[in-house]
Amino acid sequence: MDAIIISGLPAAGKTTVGGIVGKKLGLKVVGGGDVLKEMAEELGFKVTGEGWWDTPEGMKFMERRKQISDFDKRADALLIKKAKAGDVIITSYTMPWICDCGIKVWLSGSAEKRAERMAERDKSTLEFCIDMVKQRDEKNYKLYKSLYGIEFGKDLKPFDINIDTDNIDADKVADILIEFIKNKKTKTSERMALIEVGRVCIKKYGRDAGSRAVVTKVIDNNFVNIVTAVRQKERRCNTNHLEFLKESIDVKDKELVKKTLGIEEREPQKRATQKK
Repeated sequence: MDAIIISGLPAAGKTTVGGIVGKKLGLKVVGGGDVLKEMAEELGFKVTGEGWWDTPEGMKFMERRKQISDFDKRADALLIKKAKAGDVIITSYTMPWICDCGIKVWLSGSAEKRAERMAERDKSTLEFCIDMVKQRDEKNYKLYKSLYGIEFGKDLKPFDINIDTDNIDADKVADILIEFIKNKKTKTSERMALIEVGRVCIKKYGRDAGSRAVVTKVIDNNFVNIVTAVRQKERRCNTNHLEFLKESIDVKDKELVKKTLGIEEREPQKRATQKK
């Protein structure tokens, strides 16, 4: 099974939802925060429970991270390796933007609701947590912008699903996510059955967007070779950039391929003869 990568702003419920989904689907949960905590301990920081990031020690570590240029990148490299292996749930701020695999989930939530959740979790005052949420949102945005150029919390294009957590509890969020994963898995299976040599499809992106294409070679589940009327030379293409049709042809029949793509044979131009 593809890795499930859950992201969201601080106190959006990533860890809680990840744990519930992991238990229901029988998957191991790996937190980006857990990897960072292990690295923090190596630096001599005294790491405690889930709310450690909001303690003075946790905030001090956040400042230290900025001074070590490859600190987060080393942690993310470990998570990318786990994601590519599959059968895992990963909770991480950055992974959806820097990893090219997995089902990517964004948990959204207002600053007020997240502060309430943080106050209940950490047994702290709402006033303190409102300020803490604001600080962490700002620091995370600046950190990941400098590290990867990520518009953290603003650019949601990498995500397959965005779940608003404001007015529903973690169990309901988990149910919504599990239902989405099941539906996606079914659609993926149906789609995979269409990926074969000779399959006719529509190019969705690029300079030949909208034109018909024919699959000439299946490389793997993610890439195929195609030809189109606009670009008749065989080339590699991401399967997500194609809309597969039910039509399939014999690619060995070159004339049929041209006809399918709408390529018309041009008659050779006759040279004009000069009169003597």
